Amino acid sequence: MIKTMIFPGRYVQGAGALDETGKFVAPLGKKALVVWDAVVYDLIADRVRASLENNGVEMISFVFSGECSKNQRQIGIDKATEA
Repeated sequence: MIKTMIFPGRYVQGAGALDETGKFVAPLGKKALVVWDAVVYDLIADRVRASLENNGVEMISFVFSGECSKNQRQIGIDKATEA
């Protein structure tokens, strides 16, 4: 049996990781498109935004409807490219 897993270049977790988001994102650029659903947005958006801003990164927020569709994908692309 063949198993394939693809992971991001860096995976960070642990106590306080959300508050360190900006530190890890800043070397990648000055803007970050953050994709989340409404529940997660309500829970952590303020913390992530503060961390990004404290590290010189502008947060572009895309609250995903939960529907996996070409339309939702295009909305995300449009948000990223208009910023």
